[in-house]
Amino acid sequence: MKLTLFLIMATTTLLGTWLAPNTQAQTKGTSKTSRPKTQVKGKPSTKAQGVLSFETGLVFRSGDVKPIARTTFYLLDNNLSKILIDAGLQTPKGHESGTNDINKDLINSFAGSIVFNLLPEYKDFHLAAMTALKPHTIQTVTTGFDGKATFQPTATGTYYLMGVSETPNGYVIWNLKVEIKPGKNSVILDQNNAATAV
Repeated sequence: MKLTLFLIMATTTLLGTWLAPNTQAQTKGTSKTSRPKTQVKGKPSTKAQGVLSFETGLVFRSGDVKPIARTTFYLLDNNLSKILIDAGLQTPKGHESGTNDINKDLINSFAGSIVFNLLPEYKDFHLAAMTALKPHTIQTVTTGFDGKATFQPTATGTYYLMGVSETPNGYVIWNLKVEIKPGKNSVILDQNNAATAV
């Protein structure tokens, strides 16, 4: 009886010793083959990047330069007026220029909706315009007290630099087409390259 029990235990031990490495090998082999492999489709993006810095200021007849400080500027993927037209916006009644220049009227309406946002006719326009801008906004940046700012590096290409500020007599708005090339890029914004300066 003791001999039979001994033989059973010895056989079990031997089987266990023999099966354990094989089971581990099979498990290891299974885990290696069952693990999903990461596939990279296509080539990684190699598009060059550039950095856009800008300086703002309004030059007065006296020769004084007033920086456009603490103002948000947008880097857009399209022209402001085209974005607003594509969104179906129209110039608020009573604010048309009478020149039949829809693009200029919409740009001025956008500026007016920021500077004169308390006027009831601008409230709905402003909300709709800001909603239309969201999918076209690549980046935003706020100028310092010196009127300067720099966007984060972005893919090279054609963009529009847009910003609005109040002036002593009204507002100034830029909708300037800029080409971002590899490396550092810079532009100076003043009333000469503004869409409108009042």
